[in-house]
Amino acid sequence: MTSNTISNIKVLGAMCHTVYSILTRTKDKEDDAIVDFAEIAKMTKLRDSHIKNAIYTLCVCGLLRKTGYNTFKTTNKYVLENMTKGYISQELFIQEGDCLITRSWLSMIHRCLNLDSYHDVVWSEDFMSVDVFGEWCQKQEYYRAKDDNGKSYHMDKDLLSPRHKREYGKNTCTFLPAELNLLIGKRRLTKDGLTTGISYRKRDNVYSAKLINNGETITLGDFYSKEEASEAYFEAKRLIIIDTAEKWKGRIEDVAYGALLDIQAEDLYTYE
Repeated sequence: MTSNTISNIKVLGAMCHTVYSILTRTKDKEDDAIVDFAEIAKMTKLRDSHIKNAIYTLCVCGLLRKTGYNTFKTTNKYVLENMTKGYISQELFIQEGDCLITRSWLSMIHRCLNLDSYHDVVWSEDFMSVDVFGEWCQKQEYYRAKDDNGKSYHMDKDLLSPRHKREYGKNTCTFLPAELNLLIGKRRLTKDGLTTGISYRKRDNVYSAKLINNGETITLGDFYSKEEASEAYFEAKRLIIIDTAEKWKGRIEDVAYGALLDIQAEDLYTYE
């Protein structure tokens, strides 16, 4: 870390400087550092919320990028264009103005850092820059598209990402209507092999499977094994996804349409 970087980061405040210094000291040869909240709190007496605020601000500045669960790649260079979109208040980056692209970009980072269901979600090196992110959005045919109810399309990262590695990036994101986006959102699969829609009924020693589509509960039946229940659940879900994809054909990207037709059970869940 250069002396110039040290002097610059102090502008962000003592907490950001402290957390950044700890991570750069513990990084590996690939510049990846694991955030151990308990250890950092023990060393600095900072609360978890303060550490999270510092990490969020460091990510916005381009000094950190999430690459895995509680794992971040460290850099020694600001992404200066990001800093023109807001200001630092109590070491938390605050957006200035009402820019849709900036709000979307900051929301992406916030979700990746704070939502339990996004524990494995990262963003690409390209998307470290709000300007690059914005340029990409503006070039997408369905960026400002609306569904039949006048609702804006959602930016999806699940459909085109490799299995078990969800990433926001130029090659892994597409804009989908909410109806499709909610259908393909990955569900957690526990170590016991149960997912949303499958429950065990001890009294009868069976696994029940059901799913909800457009507010309607569809009962799939009872099964003697969790594997049979899972197979029934995912096959029913897959057929609904294909039917819904046909409905939106011509109003989503061709690559997204093709991926929806080829979707498999393994594309619909993530491990806890």
